[in-house]
Amino acid sequence: MDIQKEKIEEIYDNTGRKVVKYKQKIINNTLKEEKEIVSKDLNSLISEVRKQLNEWNNMN
Repeated sequence: MDIQKEKIEEIYDNTGRKVVKYKQKIINNTLKEEKEIVSKDLNSLISEVRKQLNEWNNMN
């Protein structure tokens, strides 16, 4: 599988002082599919990205 992961983006609250969400885009060039994953904390984001990567890898 040809998979790209973009940088993790921090989304701040209205004051710009506190991170309220994390976002990452992952792209599967083999299947021509892309997912944007958003989570409230960094550990959950990483876990969700891993789940998606495993799902794509199991398709082979």
